[in-house]
Amino acid sequence: MTDRMKRSKGGFEPVFADEVAIQGRTLEPLLIQLAKLRASQINGCAFCIRMHVAQALTGCDI
Repeated sequence: MTDRMKRSKGGFEPVFADEVAIQGRTLEPLLIQLAKLRASQINGCAFCIRMHVAQALTGCDI
């Protein structure tokens, strides 16, 4: 694991915790993607914004 990966690990742990909390819920996939999109907007992550928009439009859950 590189130093960069070690430094960024802390930032991804809350995201992974959210994924675990969402799994097994009865929420519609589009609603989940919209919530993830909003979180990405708040975080200012352009990569994640593009990803969640694409997933919401295609109905794909990656």
